[in-house]
Amino acid sequence: MGGATVAGAAGRGTAGQGGANAGRAGAGDTSVGGALSLATGGWGNVANGAGWGPTGELDPIPGEHDILEATCEGAPIGQEYVVQPNLICSHEYSLDGGTRIDPTYVVCGVADYCMHQSECDARPFGRCEGSPGVGCYYPREPCTTDADCTSAPDGKCPSYTETLRCESSDRCWVVQPACLYPNLGGGCATDADCTQRPGGECRRTITFARCIYDECAADSDCAADEHCACSNDQRRCYPANCRSDADCAGGQSCQEFIGCRGLAGFYCTTPDDGCSSYDDCNGGPCNYDGSSFQCAEPCPPAR
Repeated sequence: MGGATVAGAAGRGTAGQGGANAGRAGAGDTSVGGALSLATGGWGNVANGAGWGPTGELDPIPGEHDILEATCEGAPIGQEYVVQPNLICSHEYSLDGGTRIDPTYVVCGVADYCMHQSECDARPFGRCEGSPGVGCYYPREPCTTDADCTSAPDGKCPSYTETLRCESSDRCWVVQPACLYPNLGGGCATDADCTQRPGGECRRTITFARCIYDECAADSDCAADEHCACSNDQRRCYPANCRSDADCAGGQSCQEFIGCRGLAGFYCTTPDDGCSSYDDCNGGPCNYDGSSFQCAEPCPPAR
């Protein structure tokens, strides 16, 4: 291969199970961009214990896990759910010191994922979380034209630009389009609910299993004038002159300050407040101005 390397596969994670079975490449070489030969076919596993199927797709990962639902106080996800790794793919690759883009193939790696809380130790306050889902899964149905897609109504055979999916410089799969059908993969309780196509299976999967690192776990992890709170699924230290109603003068309460970009702090209400929420301000935020809560100008449109 003359020392050539393919970029993009560096997206493989290192936090998963770590198992690796040697892939077995198929016979034959395919010239890519007239410069890099890539073997076609093959099965195996190179990163995170994620199994590659014969078409270059990733199989779900069975096995015990202690993944939490994706909220700050997420409950453990049941063992009947299996992790579905994700791919990171790119049309770019490096060759002989330069970067090239070839629309006929993509280079893919396994995105980082976790299965246990103990794997999330790169920084303090780490946890492994994901999003559980239940839905029907149907076997791939290879196709070349729409006429091949007859196992359910309105089947379509997508047209792909790329012809190869590559895991590394010497392991690629020929991209074989598969039939797409509308309204498939809906909710289910058992395999018996998946009848829209032959071979239907009710799968319980965890998507986006990843390490999340909070800034704090309690107020004691923050400065004296900050409060540890959850927003957008992460605990952070926010500016605050109170942490509970007990910190405020008689009859006043400790209120969240929600600005244009979300949670901005915690402050005691005062007798001089001009508002208590967005509802009081005709679409503008109820800002804490350093001494009291007052209506501010409406937030600019999101870009």
